[in-house]
Amino acid sequence: MIRYLAHSEIDFSRWDACIASAENGLIYGYSWYLNTVTPGWSALVLNNYDAVMPLPIRSRFTINYIFTPFFVQQLGVFGKGDLSGDNFIQAIPKQIKLIEYNFNSRNPISANIAEGLKVDSWLTHHLDLTDRYEVLQKGYDRTLRNNLKKAEEDNLSIQQNADIKAVITLFREDKGAEIGKWNNADYERLERLITEGIRRDSAYVCMALKEGRPVSGAVFVWSNNHYIFLFSGNTSEGRTCGALPFLLDKFIESHAEQRATFDFEGSNNEGLARFYKSFGAAEVKYPHLRWNRLPKVLRLFKG
Repeated sequence: MIRYLAHSEIDFSRWDACIASAENGLIYGYSWYLNTVTPGWSALVLNNYDAVMPLPIRSRFTINYIFTPFFVQQLGVFGKGDLSGDNFIQAIPKQIKLIEYNFNSRNPISANIAEGLKVDSWLTHHLDLTDRYEVLQKGYDRTLRNNLKKAEEDNLSIQQNADIKAVITLFREDKGAEIGKWNNADYERLERLITEGIRRDSAYVCMALKEGRPVSGAVFVWSNNHYIFLFSGNTSEGRTCGALPFLLDKFIESHAEQRATFDFEGSNNEGLARFYKSFGAAEVKYPHLRWNRLPKVLRLFKG
């Protein structure tokens, strides 16, 4: 039986044990991660925590809705055995009227299980780290090799255990200013998330330096033999000298020969997808669900 549990009803020890033993466990599903990115989250739980599904719920204009928080790519159903999302979707409480939510790549969904439900396939890119670095490097394409050559010619160095604030600053002064969708609270939440991840030995921050100047930074998180490229900051100088490819290459080099996956965490953007594929990464699809359960008269105002 699938039960809906409010935040106060969740047994976090059992929850985290389920994520830790899940065939498809991801760091996004752990209670500490969810507590940071979406405080007060609720959940669907199968039997005695045999499988679980986080439900980040908010309310706006008296309408309850489910969303995928910032700094989370995939949620959905975690556990063992049948990991279909269908039964869990049908167990979402009726009072939740709008749902826009990313399931994970192990959650097949039938698009015809409910009226108004729409399911799209979104993309991430995975690199199997099992082989030696020299073998992985042979999968790099020519453009990437040229970028790494630029980094070598510019004598880039790595600052280990860099300050997350410094990487956030690089991002805010570059792409963050263009995107404009994150506010101060979002950046503060990211800082808390990575600080807690470092404390748990589940996050790492590094910086590329050129002549001592920070030109790019990257943040990685991990659990369940799954490394994720979560966040980065860059500069125009960093792009010119291939600083971000340099950081990603060094991370791959230092984690090669592990029974693990490196997840580039995206992307549906063709340019970014091409960049991730340049490392030899393969496309992996995961379901993005949109479901409008508002009365028909109100659906005109919300697609």
